[in-house]
Amino acid sequence: MLSKLWVQVLIGMVLGVVVGLMLSPSAFALIPEELALEIAPWVALAGNIFLALIKMVVIPLVMSSIILGITSAQNTETLKSLGMKIAPYF
Repeated sequence: MLSKLWVQVLIGMVLGVVVGLMLSPSAFALIPEELALEIAPWVALAGNIFLALIKMVVIPLVMSSIILGITSAQNTETLKSLGMKIAPYF
């Protein structure tokens, strides 16, 4: 079992590059193009699900951070400064 996160990240990156090259019809053509076109949507499905889950988490995290920042303001000057920093994002 790997305990170092950076090793796991490097292994994931290398595997991603290898799978990407294998499924690329124009790169090295390690597998037939028909098979690559059949497998690619299934690989993309995992990525699309992951991105959708990330998008579902981002808005609640941002809103809760803003609300906690507003409620933790000590005085009106701090609140004004915080508001000026947040306003450009909206």
